[in-house]
Amino acid sequence: MKKGHTPIRMCMICRQKFAKKDVTRYVFPREVDTYGGALAVDMTQTKQGRGYYICSSLECQQKFTQKSSVRRKRKGV
Repeated sequence: MKKGHTPIRMCMICRQKFAKKDVTRYVFPREVDTYGGALAVDMTQTKQGRGYYICSSLECQQKFTQKSSVRRKRKGV
């Protein structure tokens, strides 16, 4: 990584951009079959699988944990 470079990620809910270190990454592990799997917090931000970045806003955290929104995003709709 170049000196001074800061990776930018967008919150899936509010669509605002943040530095990668300021967002939480959630992952559906690849080992889990189809859509029945549970979300896991990726503290190292390096796990394999589909990741979702969520800012630290309480409103965004609550909206993301609602099952319908997570499943809809997971299916790609």
